[in-house]
Amino acid sequence: MSKALLHGASANLLARVSGLAASFLNIFLLGRLLNIEDFGLWAWLFAIYSLITSQDFGYISAMRVRIGRHIQTEKSQQQRLLYTAALLMTIFVLVVVIFGIFGYSFIFGNSTEEERLRNLAIFCSSATILGTVSAQALLAHLHTAIVGLIETLRSIIQIIIYALAYFFNWSLTSLVFCFFITCLIYIPLVTKLYLSTTRWQFSEIYFTAKNHWAQLKSIGLTLCKEGWILWVVQIGMTMLIGSDVYLSGFFLEPQDIAKVNIISRFQLLGVGLLAAALTPVIAGFVVQVESVDKRLATKKINAAYLIFLGVGFLYSAVFFSWGQSLSMLWGHIEIDYPIVFVLSGLLLFLTLSTTLMQIFLQFPMVSVRLGPWLISIIALKIFLSGWLTALYGYIGIFMASIVAVSIFLILSYSLILKQGIYERLHTAP
Repeated sequence: MSKALLHGASANLLARVSGLAASFLNIFLLGRLLNIEDFGLWAWLFAIYSLITSQDFGYISAMRVRIGRHIQTEKSQQQRLLYTAALLMTIFVLVVVIFGIFGYSFIFGNSTEEERLRNLAIFCSSATILGTVSAQALLAHLHTAIVGLIETLRSIIQIIIYALAYFFNWSLTSLVFCFFITCLIYIPLVTKLYLSTTRWQFSEIYFTAKNHWAQLKSIGLTLCKEGWILWVVQIGMTMLIGSDVYLSGFFLEPQDIAKVNIISRFQLLGVGLLAAALTPVIAGFVVQVESVDKRLATKKINAAYLIFLGVGFLYSAVFFSWGQSLSMLWGHIEIDYPIVFVLSGLLLFLTLSTTLMQIFLQFPMVSVRLGPWLISIIALKIFLSGWLTALYGYIGIFMASIVAVSIFLILSYSLILKQGIYERLHTAP
């Protein structure tokens, strides 16, 4: 393994470990600091942050791919045009968000503290995508170690904020303001690092925007054309397997949001650890797809499903017995219906299986076929979340997810392995 790959792998591992530590302390410290209503509101605001910061609107991914192509030909000016176009498009998105916040507040009023904190969370989370442009450009230049260290620093800053909030007994408002204002540091930090690696001056970006407007518009349209399906799949998968806490904020009271949050964190920590183990498998399969016939691929996928089913069953058994005690120990949250851990275990199995099927979403022909279906499934999940929570309370959130993820798995498995898509991947040049 080359030194660059070793540094990149080490930095990414460090980022994952620090992220898990921040996730653990988020609940352990703040669950003790805040009452259950405030903790539920915090969980929803953090879910907004997680949802928004996981997006790059597709065109940023398209920019990364195109910059990577031009690195080989050393076309610095073309790289600068691509970067500037993506940066200007993100500024435009941020302006739309600002007007949307003010417009919504003007029409519906903005008198409560909860609404002000929500608006702050949306604005600051959206603003950090300006930094995502530079982070993705760094990845295009294969500076994975730098990106990994930046993500590690973000997690460390979060841990420091949680610790300060706990030891100095901050209010929810102080915690939210400090967390979201501090996260804006990411923008100048990663932007400065990218400009340093390319040896560009910010003035060059400014004059590129000023003097090449026609080219930038053309490039922007191209990036949108190439990136729209990437974003549909990106936001679709995020909403499918990572939106339970976010959706609960629209249908449940804060104390129930807190319960959904801690149950989801147990489940997603397991998904995160096992998905990390799948990363080399995914990378290897994508490279070797031409040499793996459908029969062998189907056999391996079915075997993985059985393993995931065993993991989900074990999770259900352990947490049905001790989940209530662990929830109290971790976050001082009382879970009154242990049956919800059985549903969470089933959802763990389904989510791991979905993560495996994401292998195929890296191929454009699969993304184009599944993208429109994803939109319909997410719409169904939102509808079911509202309906089932009205009937069954916070347990309905997990019921809605189980239905939505099951439909996606059945559909993706059928399209890929039963309706000829795999054969086209296998024979594609």
